[in-house]
Amino acid sequence: MDILLNHQNLNVFNHFGDSAQNENNTTRAFLIAATRSAWSPMLLRGFFDLVASRVKERFPERAALLGCFAQAWPDKIDISMEKNIRAETFPGVGVDRAVLVELTPAGIVADLAVRPPEIGETGRVDATIVVRQSDGDGLALVIESKLYGRAGHEQLMKYKQALESRNIETLLVDVAWEEIYALADSLPEAAEHDSILSDFKSFLARDPRLAGFTGFRQGDFDGPTYVLDARLQKLCETLAGQSTNSPLQGAMVERKRGGLDYDILLADQSRLVGNIGLACWDQDALYAKLVIGWRSRWETNRAIESGSAAGKVSMLLQRLCARADVTIDATVRPFFNRFQYSGAAQWRRVIKQNEDPLEVWQSLIEFARSYHAKPLNPESLIRLQRPPVRVIDQDSLSRALDQQVNCFVPLVLVTAWQPGDLARLKPDELTKTVRETLADLAKLLVVLSGVPNNPS
Repeated sequence: MDILLNHQNLNVFNHFGDSAQNENNTTRAFLIAATRSAWSPMLLRGFFDLVASRVKERFPERAALLGCFAQAWPDKIDISMEKNIRAETFPGVGVDRAVLVELTPAGIVADLAVRPPEIGETGRVDATIVVRQSDGDGLALVIESKLYGRAGHEQLMKYKQALESRNIETLLVDVAWEEIYALADSLPEAAEHDSILSDFKSFLARDPRLAGFTGFRQGDFDGPTYVLDARLQKLCETLAGQSTNSPLQGAMVERKRGGLDYDILLADQSRLVGNIGLACWDQDALYAKLVIGWRSRWETNRAIESGSAAGKVSMLLQRLCARADVTIDATVRPFFNRFQYSGAAQWRRVIKQNEDPLEVWQSLIEFARSYHAKPLNPESLIRLQRPPVRVIDQDSLSRALDQQVNCFVPLVLVTAWQPGDLARLKPDELTKTVRETLADLAKLLVVLSGVPNNPS
């Protein structure tokens, strides 16, 4: 029997009333998942091991603070939330060592070299986990969580000072929510059928800053822009960070102003005539893009010179078209001055899967060669009135003809995935598909840049 839960509040961790999606409730969800499921011991042990490894990485000379905690299960675990740092029992009775855990979307703990606050200041930590091997041997994990950005320096220092004022040796480490999600996601496949663990993963996956890239949902393209933008950013970062033995290896991600548009800058970017990237323009689809000539006018010149070489261009275009239709366009931009440089006409073709892509590409190159770095004349202006060219700004074209200013022609190649298709793909399938497309776009960019010894 299939049961469909068609309301978000049927998730164990959502509810009506005040927002369930604040930092306290998200921390609570993690603690419940780590203690109330048959799979909780594995999740909790994974968290303990993560904290221990972070201590050893950051403070190898002080790893002895962990004692036998890093190797064995404790005899007793006390878990609490919302503890006042001025309480007599903070962080727990018999605790002589503590690890202050900053649990945020970011990762990489901040330096605490700031003015120490007054010890008497009040405050509440989000959670404490006290582990013991005996009644008098306690190690506290003191958790301060955030869902947006980092915990403040002074806030963390206040907690650290409160612990050290009780003669509790204290270290500060960072853990990202994405790492918590990864721990839950790495449990055996049978854990997928556990309602608490399954709901916990869904609860975190609502926000890609907390879970990393977990795929797209149909509603992402109809909902708030920031959710789709965050998913797109995580996808770009995943592709740039996990691509080895690929043209994407060593790539950097650059967010365009306004979001929903990301350039992926390759390791050899300074020698290339453009860039690749991903975008969700108008929130209607996911686009992989190859852009030439928008950063500098000389880029189109080199692409025109290299674009007439048929061999590798044809092979790469055929591979791209085998996956999906490919749209290519060239935009005529009269250059009046650096503040008036908008598109006035656009040549566009869609290369269908059964078409010869090289023939269409050569038509694009011929169009670009006819208009790039040249002024308009009456004949060339007339040609801009015919398909497949679309006039964007007739007044700008007429003015360009009158003033005899040069026009410049950037080139764009895109392939798209529709929201419904994206929602049906598992995250690893989606990243594989997008990675392969971006890799071919990167190779095409290298060919068009005339860079020698490019990969095939």
